[in-house]
Amino acid sequence: MAEDDVLKDRLIALQSHDAHAFWVSPAVLSSMDIPDHVDGGIIQRYPDGSPTGVFMDNARDIIGIPTPSEESMVKRWSYTVQDCWANGFTGVHDALLHEDTNEFFHR
Repeated sequence: MAEDDVLKDRLIALQSHDAHAFWVSPAVLSSMDIPDHVDGGIIQRYPDGSPTGVFMDNARDIIGIPTPSEESMVKRWSYTVQDCWANGFTGVHDALLHEDTNEFFHR
């Protein structure tokens, strides 16, 4: 794995478009207590057993991604709605609806 001076110490988590996986930076990995196994989840590992930084399905839950603020949710929602309207979409769904997201949509 190559080191990048700009990113190497940053806590970074990227989510797949289908919400089944997260990719996390080495800084995130070093901050975690990673179990050997997660029921219903996959922690991808190198041949030596160390985690690669890819967490799938239920293993995503051990990463500890903070809940976005109300302001962030409004910005994301506004951007998404404007982009959908601009491109002719008439409906959107969220396949990974958490309780806090559901409450936001109801408001």
